[in-house]
Amino acid sequence: MKRDTRASKGTIVVAIIAAFASLLSGCGTLYEGKYNYRDGWRKARVVQVATASQIQSPDFFRCIRNATPTQRERQLFVVVSLMRYNKSVKQAVQVAPSVHLEVGETVYVNPSSCDGPVIHASGPASKPP
Repeated sequence: MKRDTRASKGTIVVAIIAAFASLLSGCGTLYEGKYNYRDGWRKARVVQVATASQIQSPDFFRCIRNATPTQRERQLFVVVSLMRYNKSVKQAVQVAPSVHLEVGETVYVNPSSCDGPVIHASGPASKPP
């Protein structure tokens, strides 16, 4: 009995194309359709919201270390936990006084921008990084 190899070859080609496409799109993650991973956005979990003097080892965080004395005294910072290279790391960024954040909340941050916005995630809370 002779087997029709055209159908199985076509299936293999489609599978290879699909696998290749998924590899190419792996770095193009869009959180909620607008916060692009390539632009520096990361999904994170709020660990602490406080002024620099209330944060343990504030000079560990670049954004606090580079802040002016007035900013360190008056500005609120959010310390978040996020995944980087399959490892949980903490980052601190400034947060606008009008933004209310709670410990454990899932947010989107751009850690490369110290004064960038901290965005509430609209989906259900996920496992902390």
